[in-house]
Amino acid sequence: MAPKNKLKLSGLIFLIILFLLSFVYLLIGYRFSINEGYFDEGLSVYGATRLLNGDVPYKDFWSLYAPGEFYLLAGIFRLFGTSIAVERIATVIIEALLALFIYLLAKKFIPVKPALAVWLLALSWLRVDMPYSCPMTTALLFCIAACLAITNFISKQKLSWLVVSGILTGITALFRQDIGFYLAIAASLTIFISMSSRIKEGIGATVIYYLGIVIIIGPMILFFLSKSAFSDLISSTIAFPIKVYPRFRYLPFPSFGTNAIIFYLPILIFFITIVYIAFQKKNNTAGREKRLFALFCLFLGIGFLNYSSVRSDIRHLLPTMIPAIILFGLLVSTATDRLRAKHKGRFMLIVNLTALILLAIAVGPKAKLLLLHIKQPGPELDLDRARGCYDQTEFTQAQRAAIKYISERTGPDERIFVGNLRHDRIVTNDIMFYFLSERDSATMYHELHPGLATTREIQEKIIDDIKRHDTRYVVLWAEDEKTVEQNESNKPSGVSALDNFIQENFKAVRGFDSYMILYRHRDFS
Repeated sequence: MAPKNKLKLSGLIFLIILFLLSFVYLLIGYRFSINEGYFDEGLSVYGATRLLNGDVPYKDFWSLYAPGEFYLLAGIFRLFGTSIAVERIATVIIEALLALFIYLLAKKFIPVKPALAVWLLALSWLRVDMPYSCPMTTALLFCIAACLAITNFISKQKLSWLVVSGILTGITALFRQDIGFYLAIAASLTIFISMSSRIKEGIGATVIYYLGIVIIIGPMILFFLSKSAFSDLISSTIAFPIKVYPRFRYLPFPSFGTNAIIFYLPILIFFITIVYIAFQKKNNTAGREKRLFALFCLFLGIGFLNYSSVRSDIRHLLPTMIPAIILFGLLVSTATDRLRAKHKGRFMLIVNLTALILLAIAVGPKAKLLLLHIKQPGPELDLDRARGCYDQTEFTQAQRAAIKYISERTGPDERIFVGNLRHDRIVTNDIMFYFLSERDSATMYHELHPGLATTREIQEKIIDDIKRHDTRYVVLWAEDEKTVEQNESNKPSGVSALDNFIQENFKAVRGFDSYMILYRHRDFS
């Protein structure tokens, strides 16, 4: 028994090393670029602090995201302190685990060396312009864990793995409802196809899988029903993303250049996978399991394509790129099996060159950040929640000065409103200001989403909230023209109720580059 235990121990040590390598690589640069997270990162960290202050998502503050990331971050903040550094280290741990899980999933049907290549490629994608504390990353972690459980079911046909996969799918949906939905569809199709010769058993197995989902989603529904927030949850996280979000957040497909090549690469891989599945031998168990695995990854990747079809840029390509990378590893591994037998010397040369290229792809994006870390440009940001972080951009220095001004003139329990210079046309807003200033929003709409905060109904609610909290200070931010997008967020809504209200009741008292501080000069009547 000793050799077997020794083998298991060496395998565990290898996985720990792989995780640590992922962690160290992803950790590079985590203390820089506070300004890059003013919207996406701000959404998560400020939403978490609102939970710590007793607010209930959807009832007390609006968000189109599922609640999981808010509650996870709130728990982390409670345990380790509320700061950017804590949140970003937590993100790095999640991403390192995700890279490890991707390797484990690939290794199910791919030899170790090609699986390591998949790990390297996935690792390079995990920090491609992705904001820290992004619910997508956490959702993908549980998604890949659910995929591991599904592959165990494919190979072992034990129904208990379906319950585990269903539970993990439910957790995935708690972080990203769309990722959970696409995962559930892909898993259902794969389960049913794997048992297509036994239709009744296939239906029963699918039901068992969905029971696992209900174990997680059921209590969440009961919780929000008890808080009288369930209808708000449905409206914010399902109705709004389907009806409004695509119109105001749509980005056109890239039509030329490197981005276009990268963007359409997964589609090419999916097409080749379809050909591979069609010609794969069906007369042996190993071939059948590999075919089902490829089919599952294909279903998952095609589902995730729908996500990137709205925000059609490199950042939002990550979900569909992960199954594409795994399928790429599977296809290359299958093709090189034949090459190895015929041309061993040439094969090893190709493998070594490929390994070097993949290493360069993975490490390259971090090289510049590594140099910045060594140089440590400028002093740390002297804001309590940004201790240990560096950012010397004009944006961050203006934000810091505005925060200092507000902090010196307001109490910890006083609410402020952070808006834009105009509210009839909005792309993004500075949510991070609330978090770093440690001042709560005067309104439940701290996220000024186009198609929502540009409507008369919501602007009037914001005005009522500002009045109700007897708000003295308003911070207006001049949105960077670079953020203008070619969709309906770029078109004025014609609603100026909030702008008129601010102009009538508040007076500008100080400016800091792109920030304007206004103080109320009259009582609300």
